[in-house]
Amino acid sequence: MAGRWAEFLGDDFPVVTRDYAIAAGWFGPEVRDDVVPLIGDVIVCSLGTRAFCARWASPNRWGRAPTARSPTATGLYRYLA
Repeated sequence: MAGRWAEFLGDDFPVVTRDYAIAAGWFGPEVRDDVVPLIGDVIVCSLGTRAFCARWASPNRWGRAPTARSPTATGLYRYLA
């Protein structure tokens, strides 16, 4: 899936897998086992002034479907190049 997103989004949005980001130290030198499932399978980064926001009806981390009051994306963060 990461490869398909990378191809679709192009060079302005580097795409990596959770395993890559953890191994590269993006979340610090060590990631606790209970935190790993909270990190998305695919991570999309933004270069420059652009942003990426995805919305789809997928269950949140507690297994509940999103509602009109809950966000469908878990977060939007700034990527530092």
